[in-house]
Amino acid sequence: MFDELNKITIYISGYEPDKMSDEQFKRKLQLCEEVLKVLDKIMPGQSRKRGMIKYELHLPLVMLTNKQLQNGPDCGVSPDELKNNLKRGLDNLKESLEILKNEPQGSFESKIVEGSKDSVTQLEQWVGTVCSSI
Repeated sequence: MFDELNKITIYISGYEPDKMSDEQFKRKLQLCEEVLKVLDKIMPGQSRKRGMIKYELHLPLVMLTNKQLQNGPDCGVSPDELKNNLKRGLDNLKESLEILKNEPQGSFESKIVEGSKDSVTQLEQWVGTVCSSI
């Protein structure tokens, strides 16, 4: 699912999604949520910054939940929380792309939008599968 994103997103060495630890994902999640709270106060509404933070927020939500699902019923997280986190990840991805679609053609943000279309479809299917099976 994330191969498409890797084609258009530049990652710092060691911080590629497939190499990040749970603690790194949790910290990323925390930082994104904190930045969004600040943006709500100083820059409410849609902005490029909000779109990028929501884009960054979707990844730890999905990746952490996928890891928890792989650990099975003993992962320590309720099925409702797992479903909620996957849905939050999908919602943040969709909202980010809705915001970023207004960025100029050829910009980094427009490339994210273009490169993420398949990811939205795949994530929608995954969320549907998980939510119907747990």
